[in-house]
Order: sequence, then C-alpha cells, then structure tokens
Amino acid sequence: MTMATDEQVDEFIALIDETRPVQLFHHIDEATVGAGGIMRMLCCAKAGDDPVTAGAIAEELHVSTARVAALLKNMEAKGLISRERAASDARVTVVTLTPHGRALADAAYRNVRNHAAAIIDSVGIERLRAFFETARDICAVARPAPVSLDEEDGGRAPAAPHCPFSS
Repeated sequence: MTMATDEQVDEFIALIDETRPVQLFHHIDEATVGAGGIMRMLCCAKAGDDPVTAGAIAEELHVSTARVAALLKNMEAKGLISRERAASDARVTVVTLTPHGRALADAAYRNVRNHAAAIIDSVGIERLRAFFETARDICAVARPAPVSLDEEDGGRAPAAPHCPFSS
C-alpha cells in the first residue's frame, strides 16, 4: 500500500478548502430537510398508504416532534398543509398537502429535475458517475480525525506539517 506524501496531503486539504464539498449540493439537501422534506414526504405518499402523521415525519426526517410541530404550524399558516386529528387516536396528527401545497411541491420537483438535467448537460453523466463513485470510496474510508481533549495528553492534537492550528 502506498503512503500519501505530505505534499499530497497538503494538496488534498487545499482542494477540500477550495471546493467546499459539503456546500456543493447544499441547495439540493434543503429539499430533504425542514419544510421541503415534509412536502417531499407528503408528495410521495400514495393513495391507500397509511396516512402521514407528524410522528412519522419526525422519524423519517430524524428531527424532534417539537421541531416538526413548529414546521407544520408554519406550513399550515402558509396554506401548504392541513392537519387534523386521527379518528382512531386523538393524540395522532394526520398531515396532508393542500392544493396550493401540492402545486408548490410539484413546481419544486420540476425545478430539481431541471437543475439535475442542467448539471448532466454541463458535466456529462459519465463524469458524474465517476465523481459519485469516487465520493462513495472517500466516504467509505473518511472519518473524523481523532482529537483528544483529555488533560492527560496536554489537550493538544498531534502536530502536523503546516498545521494552522498548532504553533
């Protein structure tokens, strides 16, 4: 196995700083959390499925029920969703899209698809496939660098060449 040189590590870190990969698809991620995530979930619900509940939304989006309640209140005030108590259990809130909410969700979906098409047209599907294959490989080995804050080792991270955080 080849060991990365200090120069390669410096270049890799500089590339990360330059491209900010976390920000590359941030605007797309916004559609999967918060109000966008709720609208997406409601749009994906099919007739005959169990009704979408506030609890199911919290579980699916990995957010607290309090956060979901606040989002739903805001969305209801904007006329995007309606909430009602489940007939079988008054503690359960069933959530549905209003016609206005459905129209906005459909428009957002078309925008996401148009944006994806523009990226494919600009970059090419083969390069995108290679990019995501590489990203998966990186994610498979990437984990946060261990930094100890224990008093035993002086509370300092190991010094690295050209490290902006060490003296």
